Amino acid sequence: MNVNMPLILKWIKKRKEMKLYEMKPIGSAIRLKRKSMNMTLEEGAEGICSISYLSKIENNMIELSDQFVDQLMERFQMKPQPVNNDELYQSHLKLLIKAMIHGEIPTLDILKMYQNREDHQSYLIGFIMYHLTHKTELRNRSFDQLKIFIPNMSHHELALTLIILGRYFISIEKYQDAASITAMAPEDPLLSIELSMLLKHTKLIASMRMHRFIDVVDSMNPFMQQAMHLHYYQMMSEVKKEYYCLCAFYANPRHMDQTMQAMSSMKDDEKDYINALTHYGNALYHEVLRFALPYLTHSANFMILYLIALDELGEAAKLIQTIAHMPEKMELTDGLKRVRTHLYYKHHPDRLETLSYLRREILGIKSLPDDYIISVFLKKDSTSLFSKYQHYKESTQVTAKFTLHHDTLKMSQVKLLTED
Repeated sequence: MNVNMPLILKWIKKRKEMKLYEMKPIGSAIRLKRKSMNMTLEEGAEGICSISYLSKIENNMIELSDQFVDQLMERFQMKPQPVNNDELYQSHLKLLIKAMIHGEIPTLDILKMYQNREDHQSYLIGFIMYHLTHKTELRNRSFDQLKIFIPNMSHHELALTLIILGRYFISIEKYQDAASITAMAPEDPLLSIELSMLLKHTKLIASMRMHRFIDVVDSMNPFMQQAMHLHYYQMMSEVKKEYYCLCAFYANPRHMDQTMQAMSSMKDDEKDYINALTHYGNALYHEVLRFALPYLTHSANFMILYLIALDELGEAAKLIQTIAHMPEKMELTDGLKRVRTHLYYKHHPDRLETLSYLRREILGIKSLPDDYIISVFLKKDSTSLFSKYQHYKESTQVTAKFTLHHDTLKMSQVKLLTED
């Protein structure tokens, strides 16, 4: 999905300046068609109405007069627009919000009511639906059509758009972007409690993945208490699991194992992954292999820990074989790609290939992983490899680059208030 963060920030600032927090389907449909036809406002309005009139229609500042409807429809080659039922649209948004809160898959029947429409409402409904049903190409296409309307969205429409973008960024392991995009949402008093909780949920997950402790400490308990009060048990379960994954990296294995045994609501694979993380954090790599082995055919997270554990134990032959015969159905996440590539070049027989990789992908690349554990591993191992080949200056450069990145990952977004 093509998400231009600076441009979205610019649009949201423009939205706050214009204060046009309402969008009518007819105005958004006209604007979309004009943009798709590469027409300027001058070309669109010529011979029909004034430029300022068309601009006001597109920006919902005035109602479209009946005398211009047919001419504008013809100018922009638009089909007759179905009668808009805003009450039904709002009820559909509520259904989708409920599905997100409870981890449900909404029925696709909703989409049928928007199939013949070309306006922001139809694209927002599609954007949310296609994301929840994992229809990636259709979701991306919907966003490409929807994004130009960000300056004119209502508060709840903007919040929903940013929530889905935040979830998308989490799915591709861009946790800084997930935290940043949700921070652009309207303030809590302007939103429903449901939307506010979804935003907080997304921010919390991103913060935990980055080990952004101050944000977690500040937000988690109030979130969990409110979720309990609202009976949002699915969201509570997801946050609790992420919290144990965060703690696992620093925890005592025996204590974490006892904690997992007491977690009756968690699945066995979730418990085993948390235990594998704990043993990894304590450098007990044989135990990591034991926990990870049953899940290697279908879990990228277990595969990452398994590969690193093999490397730490010096089992190079088994490691290379595992990399060469990765299961076909394995989801190649960004983290797995980075770890697999790193270990492949680390054990490459040609030292020059290893050094070329380190300079190209570690020192040369601008985008470092937002997953804190993977980032720590790459820093430690890349520094060690440069030192092994006596390239001490580049080893120091790796340390400096990753240290700055880790500081950025862990930098809190919470505003700390001092006591009067």
